[in-house]
Amino acid sequence: MDKVVKFRTYDTQAQKMLFWDKDNQDFLLKFCLSTQHNYKIMQYIGTKDKNKQEVYEGDICIYINQKGQHIGEVKWINTLNAFRLVFVDREEFFFISNDNEIIGNRFENPELLEKR
Repeated sequence: MDKVVKFRTYDTQAQKMLFWDKDNQDFLLKFCLSTQHNYKIMQYIGTKDKNKQEVYEGDICIYINQKGQHIGEVKWINTLNAFRLVFVDREEFFFISNDNEIIGNRFENPELLEKR
């Protein structure tokens, strides 16, 4: 099975999320020709959450274990060459699984990343 390469971008000027894949070439052209640099690109990480939503870099997820509920952001970790869920409330990160639930993203819901 081939890995699906998908991206989305947040337009900081229009304040909305845009999705791009191989069938949406107009977006790519618009992005590449833009001189305003108001787009934040996020990559699909190849997995879905427990509600079957595609997980992208920049998503904010809930992780629940026996110690409680933890909120984290999906980020690329260079030292691991992998995406991980980086927790807001502690200096740790966790493997992203389909047990996690997306509750927002860093651009549309930044308040979810505030420490409690």
